[in-house]
Amino acid sequence: MLRISVVALAAVALWAQNAGQPSPQPPPEVDKALRARVNEFCELHHQSKFRQAEQMVAEDTKDYFYNSGKPTYVSYEIKSISYNQDFTKATALVLCEQYLPAPGFTGHTVKLLTPFNWKIENGQWMWYFDKDALLVTPFGKMTLAPRPGENATAPGPPTPPPVIPMSIEQFLNLVKADKNSVSLKAGGSDQVLISNGTAGVVNVAILQQVRGVDAKLQSAVIPAGGKTALVVHAGEEAGPGVLKVGVRPVGRTIAIKVTIE
Repeated sequence: MLRISVVALAAVALWAQNAGQPSPQPPPEVDKALRARVNEFCELHHQSKFRQAEQMVAEDTKDYFYNSGKPTYVSYEIKSISYNQDFTKATALVLCEQYLPAPGFTGHTVKLLTPFNWKIENGQWMWYFDKDALLVTPFGKMTLAPRPGENATAPGPPTPPPVIPMSIEQFLNLVKADKNSVSLKAGGSDQVLISNGTAGVVNVAILQQVRGVDAKLQSAVIPAGGKTALVVHAGEEAGPGVLKVGVRPVGRTIAIKVTIE
């Protein structure tokens, strides 16, 4: 049995698909109405009022919503909303804090950047779910075997299942640095390579600098399977400390210890 929720982790991959895509600017009244709708939907999940939440679900998604597990959110915050060209569909990215109902996660909450798809139905914003999203994970896209009586569209060996981490630590470590410390002389430089082991795009940003040390990321965006360099240069007045790099949407902070020779 998987020890981490594939459906929950699909949020990371879906976020990566949306990253960097331009969105038209909505009329203020449209954006206000959808934000109110998203907050109401999430608040009903916060209060575990799922029957009321079902009234905000699109007709083609009601069976899925009725039969699927429903998380109770500890907290939630809208981070962004992207719209289609005629403002009839939108995707809201919400940072949802929740407990994962899986062995190994008891008592721990996880914050996931979760996409909520919305569309206009009978004049109202309604939440809907893309069934193909169930096959998308940050570790690759799963392939379903043909049903009995169906023929596969193309012969060949079956696609291996994606590698799913077995703990929170393994999940966070999919984005990692090649070393956790650097030793510099005054005027000297070094670099740390940060690699992205997920199947989606991640963003990185420096959260904490070190006095007298100039630290820069070559790129704030790391594609799936890619790397970026954290370049550090010690000034004449540099002192020791810890550099911190944040990773979104994985939710990890990478710490690099800096010592001055």
